Amino acid sequence: MRFSSTIFGLVLLLPIFAVPITGATAEVELLLKSGKSWDGGSFQYPSGDLEVSIFRIRLEEGQETSFHCHPIPTFGSLLKGTLEVKTGNGQTTVIDERQAAIEVTDTLHRGEAIAGPVEMLVFYAGARDLENSIPKGKAGCS
Repeated sequence: MRFSSTIFGLVLLLPIFAVPITGATAEVELLLKSGKSWDGGSFQYPSGDLEVSIFRIRLEEGQETSFHCHPIPTFGSLLKGTLEVKTGNGQTTVIDERQAAIEVTDTLHRGEAIAGPVEMLVFYAGARDLENSIPKGKAGCS
């Protein structure tokens, strides 16, 4: 199914109410609106030739990502399951199905699928020639 960028933009920016779409209405639900990441940290958009990337990520129950960090604003919405996110310094948050989150920026962290498999959409607000995720130990991620 394809959505026009105009409709997609409206869906992301409007609070809960119907948006007319070719004679019908669509239900629009604001999932998250914040200027801070889940740990209370700030973020800012990169300069340069902006580039947005969207990924669908799946983890089986008990599977976890490796430790990594994001040098750019990163946002996600959990389509299925429950995800526990832990930072390198021990902070944790749990994101449940149908919840959205603003990821920590420049902070070492990893996610683990708990209580079943996880499927999520992750949005990276980056710039051309910038990495979306940097693995632990690589320059730019401490």
